[in-house]
Amino acid sequence: MHVIGYYICERVVTPDFLHGLSKQIYSVSPCIGEQHPNLSGCFWQRYEKEKEVYRKRWKLDDEVFQQLFLDVSDLFERKLLDTDGRFLCLADALHIYESYFADGSCLLLGISLAEQYFSMIQKEVKLIGTELPMGRSIGCDILGWDISSFHTFLCNSLQADVQGDEEISFNIHGLVENPYSIVVQYAASIAEMGEPVDWLPYEILLYEC
Repeated sequence: MHVIGYYICERVVTPDFLHGLSKQIYSVSPCIGEQHPNLSGCFWQRYEKEKEVYRKRWKLDDEVFQQLFLDVSDLFERKLLDTDGRFLCLADALHIYESYFADGSCLLLGISLAEQYFSMIQKEVKLIGTELPMGRSIGCDILGWDISSFHTFLCNSLQADVQGDEEISFNIHGLVENPYSIVVQYAASIAEMGEPVDWLPYEILLYEC
């Protein structure tokens, strides 16, 4: 297994169309959840209104907010942060989390992929981390890369179509709680369904901060 990246994921209300899941969910997919830093809120140019809203949302004074901008700029320059908010190194993700987003509403999560799928994701994603898993597993997800971000199979409500040796079930985080070996079966069973992506099974790791 390799951790191909780390996300700071905010707890959000589970969308209404996902019946049967927990009331709140953490997701690395922008279609379902919120990931930080939000680049429109702290980095991209011509988003001044969004930046002010973002600064107030996280209760950052002007000096600290400027430091967030500089930190994000530095990570981009060194190609250690991708445009979907994915950090390549745990140390960088920990620094940003502890400095700006440690109010209790976010978790620092890693997405870990089995060796057999690594060559596939390398063809699709330009920037990939290769650190070995160190966090605590809190569930699984089935993700597909589409242009600039990951999408979860939940975006397409494909949880109703998966097939495997066990019935699919979800935990309090909105993640699949079946063993990874079973999630591998689920991912294979929905190939070519939904969006035109390669649905791959990921283990989601929590890093205590």
